[in-house]
Amino acid sequence: MGADTGERETAEAEPDPAPARRPTVGDGARGTRARVLGPLALENERGPLRLPSDGRVRALLEHLLLRPNETHSVTALSEHLWPGQTVDVGVAAGRLQTTVSRLRRLLDPQHQVAAATSLTVVTDRGGYRLHATPDTLDRLAFEAAAAAALDGSGRGQPAQALALWQGEPYTGFTMRREVQTQRRRLDALRRRLLEARRVLPGADLERQLLRAKLQQPRSEGPGIVTRRRLLAATPDASGVDVLAVSAPAGYGKSTFVAQWVRSQGIPVAWVNLDEDDDDPSRFWSSVVHALAAAGIPIPGGVPRDERGSDLPPARLPSVIASVIGEVDSPLVLVLDDLHRLGHPTLIAQLDGFVAALPASATLAYTSRRALPPRLGRFAVAGRARVVTAAELRFDLAEVAELLEASGTCTTDDDIRQVHERSEGWPVAVRLSRPAEDHPADQVPTALARYIVDEVVADLPTDVATFVLGTAHLDRFSRPLCDAVMKRRDAGEILAWLRRHEWFVVEDAIEPGWYRYHGLIAAELRRHARTGGAVDRQALDRRAARWLSTHGRGRDALDHAVRGRDRETVAAIAGDLLVAAAQRGEFLVARSWLERLDHEDLAHVPGTHAVAVVLAAVLADQSTRLRWVRSHRRAGGAVEDVVATFARALDSLREGRSTEAVASLDRVLRDARSSVDVLGPDLSGLLVSSALSNQVLARLLQDTLRHDDELFARAVTLSRPTAPQIAGWIHSYWALAAYIDGDVEMAASLAAEFHAGRRALDAWADATFESSVIGALIVSSRTADPATHRRLAAGLEPEVRWMEAQGWATQVAVARLVAACLYRRAGASVEAAVHAGRADVLLRTFEDAPFLHRLREHLSGATRTPSAPTPVPGVLDTLTDRERTVLGLLATDRSLGQIATALHISPHTVRSHTAAIYRKLGVHSRHEAILAVRAFDDL
Repeated sequence: MGADTGERETAEAEPDPAPARRPTVGDGARGTRARVLGPLALENERGPLRLPSDGRVRALLEHLLLRPNETHSVTALSEHLWPGQTVDVGVAAGRLQTTVSRLRRLLDPQHQVAAATSLTVVTDRGGYRLHATPDTLDRLAFEAAAAAALDGSGRGQPAQALALWQGEPYTGFTMRREVQTQRRRLDALRRRLLEARRVLPGADLERQLLRAKLQQPRSEGPGIVTRRRLLAATPDASGVDVLAVSAPAGYGKSTFVAQWVRSQGIPVAWVNLDEDDDDPSRFWSSVVHALAAAGIPIPGGVPRDERGSDLPPARLPSVIASVIGEVDSPLVLVLDDLHRLGHPTLIAQLDGFVAALPASATLAYTSRRALPPRLGRFAVAGRARVVTAAELRFDLAEVAELLEASGTCTTDDDIRQVHERSEGWPVAVRLSRPAEDHPADQVPTALARYIVDEVVADLPTDVATFVLGTAHLDRFSRPLCDAVMKRRDAGEILAWLRRHEWFVVEDAIEPGWYRYHGLIAAELRRHARTGGAVDRQALDRRAARWLSTHGRGRDALDHAVRGRDRETVAAIAGDLLVAAAQRGEFLVARSWLERLDHEDLAHVPGTHAVAVVLAAVLADQSTRLRWVRSHRRAGGAVEDVVATFARALDSLREGRSTEAVASLDRVLRDARSSVDVLGPDLSGLLVSSALSNQVLARLLQDTLRHDDELFARAVTLSRPTAPQIAGWIHSYWALAAYIDGDVEMAASLAAEFHAGRRALDAWADATFESSVIGALIVSSRTADPATHRRLAAGLEPEVRWMEAQGWATQVAVARLVAACLYRRAGASVEAAVHAGRADVLLRTFEDAPFLHRLREHLSGATRTPSAPTPVPGVLDTLTDRERTVLGLLATDRSLGQIATALHISPHTVRSHTAAIYRKLGVHSRHEAILAVRAFDDL
């Protein structure tokens, strides 16, 4: 089914023939003229005038241009310009007079043009009126030219009126119901002119226009999906008295009804309704013509009484129904866009008409509103089939059919992506594209215009204001909307929106909470930002404070950040960041860290410290650097331990493991002894993070084996406060077991790690083999080259993620493993690339001997590297100072700490260390320690 934007096929506008000279508004007029058929423009004989920069003056001009030559009272204009403000009548009149004076000066800067030849605001009966003529306002000129072209007298031609059309009427005006009404009315008039221009010479214009009014939309062909699922669930015409298809704009109501009536194989009388049909006489005249076109002529056209006079409108429905009954043949009468009718008399007549229809006739109608109350009794009696928006939504198969037919995308991922983003809304499916063409927060241009012109324009003014004001809320409830909008009728408006199925979705888990359709919300937010219709920052602040008061901290923080509400941010950010980290919601925590302004937390040391700690662990390099720098500027006791923790992680990332071990030891000591200063949340977070990173540091230092009790102790201490951190410790433990040769233990620990990682929002879709240790375990159990290549390729995202995080040591591990897997797969080129990049990283690490052992093991070594065979007497070659340095190297102290202890420079310590390695024939601190132990055994 084609998600036709107007619910039925309409003729595309043909390009205007280029006239010798395009007519203009007010040729020869000397005063100010306005153009509203396109972007708003003011001009006089000297050229264009600048539009008002004052928002009140602009709003007054727009309001008057919508209804020119009508008198507007002071009260009505004041309520429009200053909504919700109650002031003394004299004050209101005074400030309105000031605004009117400014507008008058804008329209007539020289005060020299007579009102008859210029667009002028005049005082009339205690109010104000915009005096306009066809010479001074293009809309009036267009309407006059259209009337002359369509009255059949031959006084004018459609091209003369169409030449005045410069674009969408009232472009740039604040979105209001009246603006949309005027746009639809003028556009309908333009379409009539286009139809009239296509009429062949000598043809009857009214007959041609009537034929378009009675024409059914296309129900099959390119771009149209046959609704097989829905047709199968809809009874035949003989089984229902009323078929009501009720849904908002863009759900393909007309096309579905056209497909249904085509499947019935009986006569169809189709009427396309518009605003002009909201008149009993015109409506019933259209019905009579539709019946005649379906083969059921009403004698004499509109029925007359026995005296030859036109029947009173009240009697028309029953008489027409009786004529249909006399034919006694099946018939379907379709009223398309029934929501355009609202005249009370007409609705009452329609109710009587349906009640009088014979059993052989069925009424089918489409509407953007729910079933009218009087027609609702047919549904209660089981005599109506009501099709709602929920049934009209496209399922995956229908999305696939439409997209594949259009050739826009054919993969399963593309289809699911469009289906999820459109939420099955047919017009959105037709106008949407995959995310690579349109990001999630951007609505395609054609769909954006449709939303404004058809979806929002159809709302009552107060409902449209409510929707624009609440669209920035991701989720909302009645009390929240009342608080944000400062009103008390949110419940009534929400009920109206739900009753009319207006793109409001109730939360399946928490009743009473709702959201707007994602695409609708995105476009409304964009319109609010660009049009200035709402003060979004103020609305976000109100939402943040209400949500915070009612225990909805996560939503509150989002709105507080958007609304720059520093007070609320400072009050709730710390607890929420810690809770997100403990639950493993790393993506949430990272998102907040990227969006939070460190200045908002500078005056709350504890919360600021929490942000710095999490940034050191979770954030990318730029965000981490921003937070660490801000904490350095802040200073203070709390920041000391935080600074040490941040430096420890930098040491780990850069391959200085001994330095990291010493720093993390200080963090553990200070965090446990400073609970009163840090607070329990930050203290627990620091301890858990320090433990897990201490395990990694010791592992890189190569002083940790898989049977070391530190692994179990770190897991036990981390699990109560940060179970996800405990899961990461399992990955280090598993890697140590694998390198030490205990593959079975490594597999068991890798399974523990995988279970913990799946609980993280960042890795919820991860598989066992997509991690470094998981890929190693799977690879060790197969000899299939294709499997090895697949496993190696699967590590590429892991490498990119670690590089973005700035974890150079982790990148080196992942590249070493990837090189090993590519070698097993026989892919020598890919293996060489990863191995070469890993070697470059390893050369930059000052103190990470485990990575060298890992490289040797994965390159094919079958035994764990050990110290060189000791040569008796070699220790005698060491000087006393070198022996002292060697003894301190065995204590896990960093080179800087050794220099401090010996009161010498770090450069001297490095020289002694190099001499020790050369004389012992070793290449790392770990090998030197093993050599000393071997000499002790001799």
